[in-house]
Amino acid sequence: MLTREDLQSLKNLNYQLGNLKERRERIASLCTGKAIEYGKEKVQTSCDSRQELLMAMLADIDTEIEKETLKLSKLQKEVLNWSNDFPIFARTIIRLRYIRGLTWEEISEYTAYSDRHVQRIHNDIISQIK
Repeated sequence: MLTREDLQSLKNLNYQLGNLKERRERIASLCTGKAIEYGKEKVQTSCDSRQELLMAMLADIDTEIEKETLKLSKLQKEVLNWSNDFPIFARTIIRLRYIRGLTWEEISEYTAYSDRHVQRIHNDIISQIK
């Protein structure tokens, strides 16, 4: 049975995976000396002399990403199955929030409803969880 903690874990996993992927891209760019996105602009990096250490770090991050992705996938399947019983709009909110990891503002833009309305529907759904 899905719990509130599972939903929070799913949200946290989405955030952690995003951070891991950004970190991986930065380390990979140090290994290859290519341009990376830093904020809203691209910055050129140079090839670093600590390449062996960086490659080991990449391998560790790849392992962590794989592990977290498996956890995320399992929880996403549970949320998909759980949300099937809800009306279409409620199901959309749940899936956008927990499967795609969108913020309230992004969900509001996507659905063309106010943040408050979206959060109210979300809270009604969450209150049904034991």
